Amino acid sequence: MLKRLKMRKYKKIFLIDSENVGYQLPNQLPKDVYIYLFISDQNVLEKIHHQLEQYSRQVEVVNIKKIVKQNQAKNAMDFCIVSQLGNLLHVLSRKQKVIIVSKDKGYDAAIEFMKLQFPNHHIERYPLSMYCYYTTNPYAQRILKQCHQELLKRISTYQTMQSLKKSLTKSEKSIFIIDEYVEEISGVKIFIEFDIYLNQFALYHSGNVKKRYQTLEEVNEDYCLLMDNLQKKYQKYYSRELLVKAKQMNIHPYIEEAYLKNETLQKCLVNHFGQNEGVQLFNQFIHSS
Repeated sequence: MLKRLKMRKYKKIFLIDSENVGYQLPNQLPKDVYIYLFISDQNVLEKIHHQLEQYSRQVEVVNIKKIVKQNQAKNAMDFCIVSQLGNLLHVLSRKQKVIIVSKDKGYDAAIEFMKLQFPNHHIERYPLSMYCYYTTNPYAQRILKQCHQELLKRISTYQTMQSLKKSLTKSEKSIFIIDEYVEEISGVKIFIEFDIYLNQFALYHSGNVKKRYQTLEEVNEDYCLLMDNLQKKYQKYYSRELLVKAKQMNIHPYIEEAYLKNETLQKCLVNHFGQNEGVQLFNQFIHSS
């Protein structure tokens, strides 16, 4: 009776197979949701302790580490989850939904069997993570649709883009890129990346985060401005070879000065180094290969 009263206020009850889809919880968890988080790795508790504190009344950790160790059963977690499912169906009403969170299709047979025993109950399996289940951002949804199953599991396991990206291949990283630009003369790269954990856009310049944004419109404005500035900064060199030569000769500050003053480079060099040395430097730069 106490169990029935406790669970009555929840519309959805999730049983999470953390070995299968990871343990990452959503940033915002509806108040009418209750979660049984099945774990077999004690380290998980340390990794998500902040979220467990945040959702202390809605998340119940079911630690089966000892059971797995004692029995060494390959499908120990599967059996524990199915057992919990059976217990819940005796106390839940037909208005409540029970969802096993796992990509393991082996649960489907157990679910069909339970439906025969409890025909009025709503039972189903969700093949991704809890984080994916409650992600409504259209950019996040688009990214998740491009991810293979193993990558989805990694997304649900990590908690930040920084830690996730350490495990990604070059092609996997590209999935999170909204737009990118490489200035052809300097090779400087800027790009917009979607942070799937924070639901934010990050503007990167030369591999470093320049700023974070809540909307694509905001980041696009600065992205276009930065792209325009890069073009103005390097197009004056005409080629990558001249840019490299200017830095080798240490005359790039004078090229910048000439550009800002709208005067010729030769005149600027002569003003700083005198007629002979200025002309010599200019010719050495222009005729470099």
